[in-house]
Amino acid sequence: MRRLKSRALATLGLGYLATLGMGCGTTETETLTIPIGAIIDRTGTLAASSWVDATTLAVSDANQALEQSGRVLRFKLQLSDSTNTPKVAIQRALELVQQKGVRGIITDSSQDDIALNSLFYDADPTNDLNVPIVCMACTSPAINNPLSVNAADAVNQATLRNSLHWNFRALMDAMPQAKVFVRIAQGKAENGDVNGDKLFKLTVYYSDEAFGRGFADALKITVAALALPIPATVELIPHPATADPNVYDWASDVKRCVDDNNETTMTKDGIPDVVSFVTFPQYVSSLSKSYGISGNGVPVLHTHVTRFPSVLRVAGSSLAGQEGTSHIALETGPSGSNFAAGLRAVTGQEPQFLDSNTYDGTVALLLATAYASRKLADPTTVTGAQVREAMSAVSDPKGTIVRTGPAELAKAFDLIAADKPINYEGASGPLDFSAEGNVVNRLVLWRASSSAFVEQSTYDCVSNPDCPKLP
Repeated sequence: MRRLKSRALATLGLGYLATLGMGCGTTETETLTIPIGAIIDRTGTLAASSWVDATTLAVSDANQALEQSGRVLRFKLQLSDSTNTPKVAIQRALELVQQKGVRGIITDSSQDDIALNSLFYDADPTNDLNVPIVCMACTSPAINNPLSVNAADAVNQATLRNSLHWNFRALMDAMPQAKVFVRIAQGKAENGDVNGDKLFKLTVYYSDEAFGRGFADALKITVAALALPIPATVELIPHPATADPNVYDWASDVKRCVDDNNETTMTKDGIPDVVSFVTFPQYVSSLSKSYGISGNGVPVLHTHVTRFPSVLRVAGSSLAGQEGTSHIALETGPSGSNFAAGLRAVTGQEPQFLDSNTYDGTVALLLATAYASRKLADPTTVTGAQVREAMSAVSDPKGTIVRTGPAELAKAFDLIAADKPINYEGASGPLDFSAEGNVVNRLVLWRASSSAFVEQSTYDCVSNPDCPKLP
């Protein structure tokens, strides 16, 4: 038997599935596959195994939707471990683009995202990825900010400004969270003066890299804008971004965080009212344990980096009762429910923090790829530039709302094939990309128990940039 191929089949793209005669009364289905890349930390300081599960589920849901609705297009996921190391992320990205032919990449941290995007702005045109990048855990306010400034590094400044629009993210930046964080911190006592020394002092202990510096600066800017009747100061204490979490002297740094010296202003301005940790989960795990052992009495208000199962496993009872802010883990309603049910069915686990953003970021790439290839004679010839231009079509405010899961994605592919607009509403919230490639999310105040992070209050940054607390 000789397998028959038909050029006419390729013209179907998102059209109906075709079967090819095989002789002997048999048929074979012809499918056209487009690879999508995921460079996600699996072994480094940001690692969360559930992110790979969420990415895999997104591709599986899309392929199931395409099969059920009789489409010839399929997606293939190409996974690679970033180790949360920028040089490694660059190497893996080049391999996926040059050797695997991926048409889009989803990645993890701010530092990895910046490293990948910088390839478009350096002096070497041969290393340009030429595919869109979607970051599912980037919160640095400098990313995709047309006003970002780095007078000492023109390439970094251009990268952050993202003028070529290759970079997108599926997670809101840190500035709105900083505002909610400071609001909650102030609520701990009148004017935030927990220790009664007529001063509001926030100490921020952060990782000295793009994410840590970005969030620390956001907190500093937010506190500086306060109109309190008492002085308000911020102390910034960095730790090395490449520290070994198992041997680093966390106890000594804890002492620095809770003394009366301000290492930023180089003055004695009293014991802090609140301490915050802005670093990667594996660091927070060891740090929280050391902080709990110290018994210093200064309250901690955590950020989203603490909200990982790995932190809870290591820190244990030292976290119980403590609170923090983060993006919402899962939207209420059908999009969140569909995603949670799908993930539970294949892993037996409930969604963890940022799983929904990972799923949504991957779905956005898949939908944009389908949209970009919808009129091509051969969908597999779609380029990264075409996918980049189609990213805005994923969240057209005039489009039909489509949600998570195979049935909803099948509806999305049908609409795309009919050249009708779609508006994807994800498990993490509306994935409405701004002109700069950013999104907004809802935030929450959570409280840790010995076994879980429980959301206490919700702050709606989607409907209002001031992020009001919902009833």
